Amino acid sequence: RSSLSEIERRWQPHGFLRVHRQYVANLRRAVELRPQLGGTATLAFPGGLEIPIARRHLAELRRELKQ
Repeated sequence: RSSLSEIERRWQPHGFLRVHRQYVANLRRAVELRPQLGGTATLAFPGGLEIPIARRHLAELRRELKQ
């Protein structure tokens, strides 16, 4: 068993990023960033899966998606 921080560290070179305290997302598979009320957002994936994006991770996520 690994902590989410450890998983994030190991998988970051492969396109994964911490986007919420409970989620590490594969940005290469994401299809859309959907803004929500209150400054948060969701990240959409094929098949209709969506995961929440914490406000504190949103700026970094936007930078990574522009690359």
